[in-house]
Amino acid sequence: MQVFRPKFALFGLGLMALAGCTDAPLPPPPPPPNIVLITAGDIALEDISAYGGPIQTPNLERLAALGSVFERAYSAAVQPGPARAALASGRYPQRFGYHFDTQSVRRSVREQTGIPNGVQLISQRLRRYGYRTAHVGSWHLGAAPNFYPTYRGYDSFWGTLGASTAYIAPRAKKTVFAQTPRFPRPPVRLRFDRVYTGQRADVVDNDDAYLTDDMGDYIVRELEAGLAAVPPALAQDDSTGQAVASEQPAPMFLWAAFHAPRQPLTALRSDMAGLPALGSQQRQVYGAMIKALDRNIGKILDALERSGALEDTLIIFTADRGCDGLAGTCPCGTLRGGSPNFHEGGLRVPLIIAMPGRFASGQRIDAAVISMDVTATMNALGDPQQRYPVKLDGIDLSPLLADNSIETAGQLKRRRLFWHQHPFSAVLSADIKYVANAIEELPELYDLSADPGERRNIARRQKVQSADLAASLSAWQQGNMPPVWQGYSQARAPICGRQESILAPTPMQR
Repeated sequence: MQVFRPKFALFGLGLMALAGCTDAPLPPPPPPPNIVLITAGDIALEDISAYGGPIQTPNLERLAALGSVFERAYSAAVQPGPARAALASGRYPQRFGYHFDTQSVRRSVREQTGIPNGVQLISQRLRRYGYRTAHVGSWHLGAAPNFYPTYRGYDSFWGTLGASTAYIAPRAKKTVFAQTPRFPRPPVRLRFDRVYTGQRADVVDNDDAYLTDDMGDYIVRELEAGLAAVPPALAQDDSTGQAVASEQPAPMFLWAAFHAPRQPLTALRSDMAGLPALGSQQRQVYGAMIKALDRNIGKILDALERSGALEDTLIIFTADRGCDGLAGTCPCGTLRGGSPNFHEGGLRVPLIIAMPGRFASGQRIDAAVISMDVTATMNALGDPQQRYPVKLDGIDLSPLLADNSIETAGQLKRRRLFWHQHPFSAVLSADIKYVANAIEELPELYDLSADPGERRNIARRQKVQSADLAASLSAWQQGNMPPVWQGYSQARAPICGRQESILAPTPMQR
């Protein structure tokens, strides 16, 4: 007679074995990695070869091969100031009243505009976790002394206080300049537009050097010195509040905030080859500036490789915002508009993240992500034991990067993303995007899966969905502060052959 042996008996043995495994101590989390955050100025992801574009960016392609390319990454704002504030804090900038750009450095000093000192930045958190921190390049989070980078969590600083400056002394023979409405002639670096360094904001005399290359060389020196020194990390003892030596070497956080390819449009003549197909001079000079940016990203990757730190360094590349619609640099391809406009061309940015020793390589990820997700990822990896919990508006992307986590992918798909810079607002829910203009009161609704170029407004046909997204936007606004300073309103401007609504500067008032 055949004996029946129920399978659940074997299943029970499996459970017992698993139960026994739970008694074993879990392996400790990996140590905090070095972090290099690389940001560009105003760049269209459709332009760079890492996204299939015509401008050759071999070093971004190299970074993409080492890690993951995000197809639908968004900036938190269409102006560099609030976009940078979101990335620096990990929170929607409207949470603390940073709705608009601070405009000129001179004005920022006079009006005391910047990211509030009560808002903790990723640099301050990482330094608390034992990191050595450095900021190189564009700061643009407040120009008055109390906003200076070394008072906001950075051990060292080299760069400009504002978003932009002259790339070189005007009319340098080795450069090409393209006129724009904002810069009809090559500018000079005035008092507030200089490159500063150190605790006392010493002026760097580098007007004759092309800024993107000079900055890249400085970053390499900073990286090599920091990675070679490896001093003991300092961590805070919660019981005494005193800094104590750690057994682990101090990891490094470096934010390389490149100005390029932001106005004034200035490129080296040697980078202009092979770009006539881009069309206008503005587009060609912009393309050459991207080539210089890519060359200096290559210097960073080479420095990490030489030091042996490449495998265990979190390397992130993104941009403050999409292409500059007012400078004539947009590709006018699939994505509509350009900054400062709330359509995809102004909000979408490239995002590539790699850490070869821990994360999968060669991934293309189509989940919608936003600036604050980058901050949440840096924070989670910088404090792997979660000793200092913090509430951020982003989602940690590291599980998705490591093993394509279904749970993280689900979180990203279920949430809604918000934007607001009066009079414009927007909500993204999966593939459905709602855009509102408080002045014109004509809502727009787009299905980005079927209409990525936002050509067909379906708001009248989808009134229930429009109302639902408008209600969620109103609810989100309840948790925000009003603008700490004003400075922008609506205007119309031609972008890629269409009259688009944009944010335009007005006299700033507190």
